[in-house]
Amino acid sequence: MNIAVNARLLLNHRMEGVARYCWEITQCMIRNYPEHHFFLFFDRAYDASFHIAENMTCISLFPQARHPILWKWWFDFSLPNAFRKHNIDVFFSGDGFMSLRTSVPTLLVSHDIAYLHFPSSMKKGHLKYYQKFVPIFHRKAQHIIAVSHSTKDDILKHFGLEPKKITVAYNALPSTIPLGLNPKNKSYFLYLGSIHPRKNIVNLLLAFDIFVQRLLDEKLSPPSFIIAGRQAFGNEKVKSTFSTMRHRSFVEFKGPVSEEEKWTLLAEATALCYISKWEGFGIPILEAMHAKTPVLTSSEGAQKEVAGDAALVADPHNIDSIAENMYVIFTDEKQRSILIEKGKERVKAFNWEKSAKIIFEELTKLAVS
Repeated sequence: MNIAVNARLLLNHRMEGVARYCWEITQCMIRNYPEHHFFLFFDRAYDASFHIAENMTCISLFPQARHPILWKWWFDFSLPNAFRKHNIDVFFSGDGFMSLRTSVPTLLVSHDIAYLHFPSSMKKGHLKYYQKFVPIFHRKAQHIIAVSHSTKDDILKHFGLEPKKITVAYNALPSTIPLGLNPKNKSYFLYLGSIHPRKNIVNLLLAFDIFVQRLLDEKLSPPSFIIAGRQAFGNEKVKSTFSTMRHRSFVEFKGPVSEEEKWTLLAEATALCYISKWEGFGIPILEAMHAKTPVLTSSEGAQKEVAGDAALVADPHNIDSIAENMYVIFTDEKQRSILIEKGKERVKAFNWEKSAKIIFEELTKLAVS
């Protein structure tokens, strides 16, 4: 079987959520099914580190697809030509996009449909593309993988598909996680991820201001708050909110961090505060649990599903709820210990090998149908 893989987002210097999912699943399949050949299609020169086995071929296709017009060109013209040239049997597209001009059956991964819930958080050109084509992609794909039951339910609600068309295959911890991490020796809250309106940084900052004032009123020393991640789109309100914070001296915007620095930050944090308005999954939750760091997360989207009973949960729209939970997780050492122990067990429920097996079985069904 010749399996095409959408490798458009695989950039070794920026392996965030969707790209991480695509690569972890793909490398598991390449290694576990050596009798099949995998063609990884990139939209630019690829890093040699992605070539990990003999049963794979890496191919760069023009153009670099980072704009709606170029998305259309790459998926609807470049890919179909390459599929014919290499006798592709089935297409695995892990980033939610697909070609509308090929008869090759497609297994589409849907991470979330957040554009429906938060249209103002996207660039207008990108939003128009999503509004027009994402429903079409979900209808045309021969089968869909959702990264959580929350995402599956959201798709069913908005696109009216049959439940049997969607299979859940979870995210998991990165395969390169360190085995030994430093013990806690610092006092700070941590946010880890891109800086983007959907990530709810504004309410985190407002809640943190309330929380710090409460500690000061009680003559307690507040922790700092480290926000680590790249600046994405539409963060004017984050900047204005920060500038008006009473206790902004306790906040540090660290910017993008390396993998090594990420794990150090996680291991030494008092708690991870990851309270997005909506997530299709939320990998930092699992990463914090692996690092034996308590988690405060959101009651919205898949975050509660991923965390189970191993995290404190706050209403992402209610800054008083967030502030109260910050107070609990900071002042209650027994509660932190309980969350750490539950988190160590919770991460065991998520496994790339299991998810890759689910996906490969669906690809096989499509190839022979």
